[in-house]
Amino acid sequence: MAIRYLWSYVHSDLAFDVPYKSSLGCVITTLPVYISLFSSFAFITLVIVERYFAICKPLYHRIVSSKGRSIKLVIATWFTAFVFAAIYTPNQSSLKFRCVKWPESELFAALPTKVYVCRSLDYRWVLPLGLYITAIPFWSALFVNAILSINISVTLHQREPLTEIGNQKSTKPKTDTTRNQVAKMLIANNTTFFLLAGPIQVLTLIQIIEYHYGSYLVGEFVFTILLWVGRVAAIANSAVNPIIYNVTNSRYRAAFAKCFGCANVEGRSSSKNGDRTKSLQISAISGNRTQVK
Repeated sequence: MAIRYLWSYVHSDLAFDVPYKSSLGCVITTLPVYISLFSSFAFITLVIVERYFAICKPLYHRIVSSKGRSIKLVIATWFTAFVFAAIYTPNQSSLKFRCVKWPESELFAALPTKVYVCRSLDYRWVLPLGLYITAIPFWSALFVNAILSINISVTLHQREPLTEIGNQKSTKPKTDTTRNQVAKMLIANNTTFFLLAGPIQVLTLIQIIEYHYGSYLVGEFVFTILLWVGRVAAIANSAVNPIIYNVTNSRYRAAFAKCFGCANVEGRSSSKNGDRTKSLQISAISGNRTQVK
């Protein structure tokens, strides 16, 4: 999606002027964008379903889980996303031009008087079909993710902490930490995804209502502002995961710091302590009582 908008910005100073010269350009750019959109809904739902079975029904998950099953699920997900995208594509597959009359001012002198836009085919069923085919997967995925996330959180909260045999210390603190971290990551990822993907889908619901009632609920200016807020949020949604992982996962933060060469004081301190321990062990084996400096 970001590449599509950047291409339009390079081509023209107008946000709604597309750089294509035929309807084929609309199809070629619309199809991949909506394949990625629908696949994101499907994959996040697939992940939450897998997490649900792994946490709430671990025995069943262990029985059915396999590499072949995972491959089949991934292929089925991409195929489903392609089908939904193909059904939606007629909603933006017709290239049409608009003549624009700008005010007589030097400020608007360089702007084009003819702009090209991708619009739906001239059939009554295309527009409502495109609206519903976009809204239904999102709200269905939101519902499923909300229900399963609640079940996972409740299961993690109710699960009894493991204890070790004998006089060894209980693992309750470690178990509680892991449990809370898993729940926090789960809620943070899903909540952020649907919050950023939601504005565009709210606008889709508004369009569905407007289509059936035959009147506008919001003005054109407000709708345009909300549209671009939704588009920016959707673009940010594809890049926000590393930030979430850094905020909610200490291991990811450590790996991120290590990857980019950040100082690891703790690691160097552990290394020094390891060298001192090793020197003490060598001295003990050789029978020397030399103090290690």
